[in-house]
Amino acid sequence: MISDKDQDLKQLFREVQLPEVDLTPKVMSKLRAEKKTKAQLIGKRKVGLLVMAGMLLAASTAFAASNYYYALKSKHGDIVWEEKILDKSSPEYKKPSMDEQLRSLNSTGLSNDLLKDGEAAIFYVLENNPDHEIDIEWKRVPFHDLTELRSRMAGQPVKLFDRFEGDYKFAHATVSFYPALYENPLTDKEEAEIADKLRKQAEESGKGYAMMPIELSKNYWIIMSSYQRNGKTGILVTISKTPGKQTVMLPEEDKDNPRETLEVKGIKMLYTEFATGRNIQWVYDIPGSKEAVHYMIETGLQMNKDQLIELAESYLD
Repeated sequence: MISDKDQDLKQLFREVQLPEVDLTPKVMSKLRAEKKTKAQLIGKRKVGLLVMAGMLLAASTAFAASNYYYALKSKHGDIVWEEKILDKSSPEYKKPSMDEQLRSLNSTGLSNDLLKDGEAAIFYVLENNPDHEIDIEWKRVPFHDLTELRSRMAGQPVKLFDRFEGDYKFAHATVSFYPALYENPLTDKEEAEIADKLRKQAEESGKGYAMMPIELSKNYWIIMSSYQRNGKTGILVTISKTPGKQTVMLPEEDKDNPRETLEVKGIKMLYTEFATGRNIQWVYDIPGSKEAVHYMIETGLQMNKDQLIELAESYLD
């Protein structure tokens, strides 16, 4: 299970003026790998918010039984990104226990204190852990210099701009290379063995926890960039490459937000409006590969639909 800092869910869905070191666009409420075990729930680094909101899902996930569904596919027909509505009234939905929530917050706190930027580890926490679960945590790397960011992402299929029309300039970004376990999930046996090993270490050390460093993937990542004008964030760009499809689970009240499927220069895009802004997203097919990259641009109300489309077009040239 992945968790993060305790912040208000609604603020992260809607806020445009985001903290410098913690960029979180609206719809990235949670990502899930298609291949996973309980310990490999790979999410957008805001899953801890869902814990506090009582929305964190366990191994089973419930979605509204309705026609609400949006997806972006690669040219090969594979779903790269999909959006669904979470249905907490479904019998398949499992509300997280208090133990799960407290353990998740504890694990997140430990990762914040113990991990360096760009590191990942498996944590085992003794307290509030009756089912002997492990948690996978990682820390993003902040960048304030675009040259350094481009150097870090050299060789990756991604476009990084220094500015946009309207005098919006690159301000800062964070990069997360996902744990390698995202590509090759642990088997149930491996997971149990690691949990048992770390549990014993936690007990013998008297610390109440144990951690095991793990490698990061070289191929799968997420970049969150902020572009500012007059010192205020006006454009957020999220670019991600994952080995499985990303499933975004939205709260019930978001289903009525105006959405429109567009075709821009032959590329299918999804345009969405919400209370404090709008976003547009699409998939870029990597030449010579079956993999794809997901792009999302989000702005406040200062930009209209046509301006947002123009921003997206700049990535297609």
